[in-house]
Amino acid sequence: RVPLMRAVIKPGQERYVRPQAIDLDLGLGYLAGGPAANQALKLRTQVQERYLSFAGYEQFNFMGSPLKEGLSTPPSDEAEGAPQFETRELKLDAAGAARTQLSDLPATASPKQLLAEVEYADPNGEVQTKSTRIALYPANYAVGIKTDFWASEAGKTTYQLVVLDLNGRPVK
Repeated sequence: RVPLMRAVIKPGQERYVRPQAIDLDLGLGYLAGGPAANQALKLRTQVQERYLSFAGYEQFNFMGSPLKEGLSTPPSDEAEGAPQFETRELKLDAAGAARTQLSDLPATASPKQLLAEVEYADPNGEVQTKSTRIALYPANYAVGIKTDFWASEAGKTTYQLVVLDLNGRPVK
């Protein structure tokens, strides 16, 4: 069946650095024109891991996490269980729009992304969804490391460091 409505999810900004809260503007309208006034919808959100890379710096790793003293075992995917989503029921206004604020976001030491998804009933009888991902950064700069050789002399390691802004430009 052909969808009869279109949803829009618009964050307040393109990217966020250590946000305390994120404002989302939601909209729903008919493809033939006009807003979906007073329509109910569900908003699901989840903070996820995000791989960070920059053009021209593909050999660098920007995914470091804080070091902890001692031995540790890498976490297994099975131990974490199913991904948890926060779900909100919302009702749009007469203009087919709503603004909601996501607060209590977890502080992070590594790049993340917020997955935001709306679910709504299309007049054609089907349930439709629309999603977007919003970049979350721990700082205004990204530090990358590149090791020159993985097999080197005992006790000697060579590496390069680079500091980039969030647009991928070197910081001087």
